[in-house]
Amino acid sequence: MIKAFTYMFKDNRFIQKSSIYFLFLLIGTFCTNYANILLKAGGKPVLHLVYLAGIILLLVPYGYVVSCIKALTEQKENFILPMFNVKTNFVIGLKYIIAILLLSLIFGFITVAAAFMIGLICGILKAKVLAIVLLSLVITSAVLLLIFYTLALNWIFANTQAITSFLQFKRAHALISQDYPRYWKGVGLAFGLNFVLGILLIFVLGLAGKNIVSIFFATLISTFLTSYIVFVNAMINAKSISPDCRI
Repeated sequence: MIKAFTYMFKDNRFIQKSSIYFLFLLIGTFCTNYANILLKAGGKPVLHLVYLAGIILLLVPYGYVVSCIKALTEQKENFILPMFNVKTNFVIGLKYIIAILLLSLIFGFITVAAAFMIGLICGILKAKVLAIVLLSLVITSAVLLLIFYTLALNWIFANTQAITSFLQFKRAHALISQDYPRYWKGVGLAFGLNFVLGILLIFVLGLAGKNIVSIFFATLISTFLTSYIVFVNAMINAKSISPDCRI
């Protein structure tokens, strides 16, 4: 992970920007949830400003998405993940973004459905701790799956210059497993870190405020942050295994 942090802050402007935007998301989520809890408890009106500031911080990262789309129209290399040497045009790039958004929605719906079923079952059994553990497990799994498929999609895109079928993921899955074994170690490490950190944040932020929104966002933040770090580390390891690879 030290290697990942060194790479992020010295050699890659995209990773620097992404780290800043993740910090915005973290602070923004904390501000909105903290203000929301205190306002419901009868806090001072000034907390509305804190809530507004949190929303603004949450919106800032979307500006970078717009800049990525703008870069596509100029046919620049490295428009989303600079570690993948991709030359593209607007149409193919748009397909790439839409595919990732669709994957995000699919995993999002699956996660929400699973969380609902967990809440229903554990509510009947009156097992609050079990619900917390299972919810953290489900969200962690969904985000890690999304990260893997994003990596697979990048591999397909970089090597074929077109997205023709989601069935190509099977081929990418096999090649990534074969060529980048350390990636799977990274996934395992990310899963463990997410699970432990997610549960800790749930207890600290969620149960302290007794707010289901805080519980959800605490787990989500921990999942994205630790997955992001290990994801970058896995790509660096892949590069060290095969210097000629596109990552």
